[in-house]
Amino acid sequence: MKRNLLLVAAFLLTAYFTYGQKNITLQFNKEGQFKIAQFTDVHWDNKSPNCIKTTEVINYVLQVEKPDLAVLTGDIVTAPPTKDGWRALGKIFEKAKIP
Repeated sequence: MKRNLLLVAAFLLTAYFTYGQKNITLQFNKEGQFKIAQFTDVHWDNKSPNCIKTTEVINYVLQVEKPDLAVLTGDIVTAPPTKDGWRALGKIFEKAKIP
């Protein structure tokens, strides 16, 4: 339970510092729906040739599903330097304009 609270707090802080200052408003669409795309256990490694395929899959899902929010869970960036991995992943969602 305590671990879950820490994970939720970390997510909320990350979301605030990433999007809180950019005035992105999350809201239901005209049909009263809100779609979330979840990407889990990506195991991102900037040095891996698999990143190209992973990027293609993420872009495909974002184009087809048109989510209002994307969430990354599980083992995301698994190789150093992790900061560069997170930046590379973040660019995918920034380009798609999906918070």
